[in-house]
Amino acid sequence: MAPTPKQITEFMHAAEDEAQMAGIIGEVPIGAVVVHDGKIVGRGHNLREHSQNGTHHAEMMAIEEACLVLHTWRLEECDLYVTLEPCPMCAGAMINSRVRTCYWGAADPKAGAAGTLVDLLTDTRFNHQVGSVGGVDADISAKMLQDFFRGIRAKRKAAKKQKQAAAAASTTTVVADPAVAHAEAEHEEPEITGLAVLKYAAKLEAKQKQADQDAKAANK
Repeated sequence: MAPTPKQITEFMHAAEDEAQMAGIIGEVPIGAVVVHDGKIVGRGHNLREHSQNGTHHAEMMAIEEACLVLHTWRLEECDLYVTLEPCPMCAGAMINSRVRTCYWGAADPKAGAAGTLVDLLTDTRFNHQVGSVGGVDADISAKMLQDFFRGIRAKRKAAKKQKQAAAAASTTTVVADPAVAHAEAEHEEPEITGLAVLKYAAKLEAKQKQADQDAKAANK
C-alpha cells in the first residue's frame, strides 16, 4: 500500500533526524530510513568519515539494518526515505535490494542518480525499477547541507587566520643583548643569533681587513 502524504512527511522527518545526528558528529548531514508496513525497520546516517569506509552512506546503513530486521535481502515491500538524492552506489543498492520506492529530498548536482545526472532508479534496462519521488522537504534538507558546509568554511578561514598570526609573531626582530657587546670588547665569541650575528661577523671582517692592510704597509 502506498503511503499517505502525511506518512511521507512523517518518515522524511525521521530521515532528517538521522541527518541531524550525522551533522552533530561532524559527518555530512544526510539521513535515511527504510519503512515496511508503515513502520521504520532501518535507520542510517552518513558515517564514512568515522568509519573511513566510502560505502557507509546513509542509504547503505539503513538498507543493511532493514535486511537484518526483516531477515531478507529482498525489500520489495519497503520504501526508502533519504534527505539527499541518492548517488549511483546507493541507487544501485536500492535496485539490487528490490526497494519499492525512494522518496528523496534535495537534488544532488554532483552525484544525483535519480534524475539530476542520470536516472538509474527507473531505468528499464535493469531487472528492477525503483519508484522515485524527489523534492520531499527539499528546502529543509538543502538548508542542513548549506549550514554544515558554511560552518566548515568558517572554521577553515579561522584556522588560516590563526596560522598567519602565529607565523607573524614568530618573525619578530632579534635585538642584540648588552652582554654581547661586552663579550665583543673582550674578544670573545658569544653564542648569538639574528641581526647580532650579522653585526658581529661584519666587525670581524673589518678587523681582518685592517690587519691585512697593516701587514702590507709593514712589508713595504
